[in-house]
Amino acid sequence: MRTLPRSLAAGVMTLFALCAALVAPENALAVDTLARDANTPPATATSGEATASDPIEYVALGDSYASGYGLLPETGSPQPTCWQSYNNYPHQLASQFGFTLEDRSCTGAATPNIAQDPQPLPGGATAPLQIEALSDNTDFVTITIGGNDAGFFNIASACLALDEKGPVAGEDGAFQSPNCREVYERPEGNILKDRIDYNVRDGLRRNFQAVAEAAPNADIYVVGYPAVVPVGGKIPAHGCFRPVIGLDGYAPDSVPFTDEDITFIAEIVRELNRTVEEEASAAGFTFVNTEEASSEHSVCAPRHESYIAGITITTLDPPTAQQGALHPNLPGHNYLANTAADAIQTKHPELERTPHEPMNVMPPLPAKSAQPDGRAAIFGSLGGIVLVGGTLLLLERRRRMRVVQRVRATSTPSSRDTSE
Repeated sequence: MRTLPRSLAAGVMTLFALCAALVAPENALAVDTLARDANTPPATATSGEATASDPIEYVALGDSYASGYGLLPETGSPQPTCWQSYNNYPHQLASQFGFTLEDRSCTGAATPNIAQDPQPLPGGATAPLQIEALSDNTDFVTITIGGNDAGFFNIASACLALDEKGPVAGEDGAFQSPNCREVYERPEGNILKDRIDYNVRDGLRRNFQAVAEAAPNADIYVVGYPAVVPVGGKIPAHGCFRPVIGLDGYAPDSVPFTDEDITFIAEIVRELNRTVEEEASAAGFTFVNTEEASSEHSVCAPRHESYIAGITITTLDPPTAQQGALHPNLPGHNYLANTAADAIQTKHPELERTPHEPMNVMPPLPAKSAQPDGRAAIFGSLGGIVLVGGTLLLLERRRRMRVVQRVRATSTPSSRDTSE
């Protein structure tokens, strides 16, 4: 790592002030509340905005788990359709230490978009190679990447279940499989684990090496994925399944996955993080484990305790889900920022830090009659974007059909309930 400024080493340098606007509740509310502040960025020190004679340069790389997909206000960088947020963990981390931040994280990024291939974006735009932000002067780097290489986002739609016992949509949306394990496990092996072993590992190895060469003086931290579901697939006492659609409308932060698939998803997340950790260590980077400590705050936790947003449908005509589904919510990014900051301060106790207090502020629920904001009908999972229109329509029709069948069966004395 490049020698830190002499004044900092001597304990004389005054670090940048903590960005109050970034952590204040009035600027942390998502959706409607933040609309009024969407064009007013917090006072985080960003590239080209030095607040000291010798600033500490920090570059953030990664996918939607780094970009803050679903959180407002958006930065518009490196492209508007990267859906990067001022409230993401890189901006919060920069605020804690007063770093000068260059945030290249972009929703949908995979490992090749770090150093090999510019990232194509919706609408024909392109995000530049993320590695272009690195130089000999870079002091700190964080990276969160790999989920999209595994095709993990397919789970979000393929594992959608009609009820807590299945069946699940499957990759063709036919609802013929009892659970997702059956969809992805074949006699020759587990498809997703094979992708992690080959696609993810190879992509990480190639691009971690490129990052090390592009920022030879930087201290580099690879921030792992938090627990999307409980570690080990341990189902909480209150259960985990929450349907997308009920008879009374759209359910907020739904978790339409069977217990079997919660365990399956937990295995995949663990395998993904294990691979990322191994490649980070091999590259000489510091791996920041965020999975274990967030297990009790997974998508299965009560809404006010969860670090991961569930799936919230806003309208079915056209089918639209609230952005940020199965991604870290605001408390989730608070947690990621603090965990990464702890790792940095452990190695660099000389750095002054203004603690960031977690904000348990959740975005308001959309009205049942809410209209889409003009964007594609999408939701994301682990950095990917999934078109869910047909699946959601089919899910609603089949779920309502099952409910009607059960009502009829239980209301007719001579009939037997054969729906189970």
